[in-house]
Amino acid sequence: KGIIEEKYEEAEKTGLSNGTFEYSVSSDDTVTITKYVGEETKVVVPQIIDGKNVKIIGSRAFYANRNVLSVQFPEGLTEIGDSAFSQCTSLDNVVIPDGVTFINSMAFDLCSSLKNLRIGNGITAIYFATFRGTAIEKIDIPEGIESISDDAFRDCRALSEVTLPKTLKKIDGLAFANAAFEKI
Repeated sequence: KGIIEEKYEEAEKTGLSNGTFEYSVSSDDTVTITKYVGEETKVVVPQIIDGKNVKIIGSRAFYANRNVLSVQFPEGLTEIGDSAFSQCTSLDNVVIPDGVTFINSMAFDLCSSLKNLRIGNGITAIYFATFRGTAIEKIDIPEGIESISDDAFRDCRALSEVTLPKTLKKIDGLAFANAAFEKI
């Protein structure tokens, strides 16, 4: 094989679809979901697509999908991309598995029906506007989280109870702006 053929084989394969998800395959033979094109309201993200492990929910993969009520993530998922679920206004329940180590900015931004949230133990930071404008009432932020960025829980007007971990080192000034704290 020539160098060009080898580089082509190592390149990310994009534009793939299984009828429910559009996805790409990276050079390490793992899958990134790039778009949800299914019609189910209770989505189960598979652990394996086309014989390869699903590792990432890509940026805007579910963006503004108003039909999705819940999403079940696979074990082995490591990352949720920027605005992956932003403006999914019917989404009401999210459980992020322990294997997820990175949730990008605005991942669940303006998911106005999101009441039930469990964040797994793999996360070390909650980034800008990750859960802004949700309907979360209570959140237990797990041990291991070291920082919470501006707007992370901004405009969570129902948020009345927050449990913070001992590992927390920094909370940016507007992280919980306009929340309805009763207990912290």
